[in-house]
Amino acid sequence: LVLAALVVDVACVGRGTAGADELPTYASLPEFELVDQGGQALHRADLLGRTWVVDFIFTSCAGACVPMTSHMTDLQKEDLGVSYLSISVDPERDTPAALAGYRDKWKGEARPWTLAVGTREEVLALANQAFKLPAGREVSTPDGLPELFHSQKFALLDGQGRVRGYYDSTDDLSLAQLRKDIARLVDRSGPEPVGGASR
Repeated sequence: LVLAALVVDVACVGRGTAGADELPTYASLPEFELVDQGGQALHRADLLGRTWVVDFIFTSCAGACVPMTSHMTDLQKEDLGVSYLSISVDPERDTPAALAGYRDKWKGEARPWTLAVGTREEVLALANQAFKLPAGREVSTPDGLPELFHSQKFALLDGQGRVRGYYDSTDDLSLAQLRKDIARLVDRSGPEPVGGASR
């Protein structure tokens, strides 16, 4: 499973001008239970009916999470018609209050951006097995703290809970492809999706 996750993580996603039906389907999300920044339960059903950009972070991260979250909040300002979900890989420290503070710190848009956390087992299963994005903890650092790691990819989730693409958050061309693929999935002429997490 780890090898498969690493393969997907380095995969190049470029699909030309394909329509939504021609975007690949990498995985379908299983049932899960997380808790959002407001302390409310978040399930698979809450994500259905709208398109999501998803990443894995932790709020005390001073490395990869900084540019990732910067790009995440920049995307929110573009009114792309999607929702955003950041899942913490550090459940010991990232309480709902910590997640809410992180969103405030980054001045994220409250309505479309949900931050969530679950048990370590739930989060790592979601990352590695469901989203196929590597995440976990390394051997402890010299000061005795665990070294957390996670992918720098954004995942694109459609309204049926299927992963339709992966995008390198550090690469402008990959982010441009993300915008194009979002446009393929989002139908702006339809009604506002019902049943998604609006938090």
